[in-house]
This record gives sequence, C-alpha cells and structure tokens, in this order.
Amino acid sequence: MRVKDCMTKEVLTVKPQTTLAELNRIFKKHSYEVLPVVDDDNNLVGLVDKAVLLTIFLPDYIGLVESLDFIEDFGALEEEFKNMPVLELFVVGDLMVKEIVTITETSSVIKAAAVMEKNGIKRLPVTKDNKLIGLITLSDVCNALFKNGV
Repeated sequence: MRVKDCMTKEVLTVKPQTTLAELNRIFKKHSYEVLPVVDDDNNLVGLVDKAVLLTIFLPDYIGLVESLDFIEDFGALEEEFKNMPVLELFVVGDLMVKEIVTITETSSVIKAAAVMEKNGIKRLPVTKDNKLIGLITLSDVCNALFKNGV
C-alpha cells in the first residue's frame, strides 16, 4: 500500500505571515497539534505546532536549567498570558520549524512508519516537487496496515 492510498489530501495550512494570534484561533477551532506552513505557491516551508505558542512566554534560560524547583512563583509569566496582544507581534515564520522530514505519495506505508519512528514524529507532510499534497499520520499508517494487513 502506498502513502497516497491513506493520506489526508485536504490539509489545513498557514502562511509564514500568519500572526500567532490567528494561529491560536485556528488551534482552538480545530484539534490539530501541528500545521504545515506553505508559501503562496503551496511550497512547504515549515511546520508549526501548539508548543510554539508557549515558547514566546518562557524565558530563554528555562531550557538551560535541569530543575525549576527553585522558582516559587511564575506569577509574572501568568500575567503575560492574560495580555495576549503580544501574540500579534509574532508571525508563524518567526517560530516555525524549517527542517522538515517529508515523504512522497509513492512511498510505501511501511516506509512512512519507519521514517516516523526514526525521527520520533507522528505525522509526515507528503510532498511532490516541494509542493504540499497531503499529510499522513501514525494513525493513518496503523489503520492502513491493520485494516488491510501488511
């Protein structure tokens, strides 16, 4: 079975110039964890996930420390969340992941599973000539393999 046989062909995308406020509204409306980022010609240029919304509120040093036990109160950061207009200052292009693992529509579903496992991801953009043509998830792979057999 090929990726094209079980991928989602109608994929919700965002542009690099989409504000994080708009991205937040999209994530609230839909149950997606990750969205492909495409340019005006539908070339895949990145991926953005829900976690990116949190990164703008966390100081850079948070990732450098092993334990956060020394911080008693995150009150100042919590106040920032109440004042979401800061989300209008950033666009998806500022924080998207630009190194993307992709797969082609003619690849086997087994290869898609192997690529996901090797890279620790649960979804793969499907491209043809760098154009986004679909998305395949780990659930799609499992459904294809276990429904129809290997």
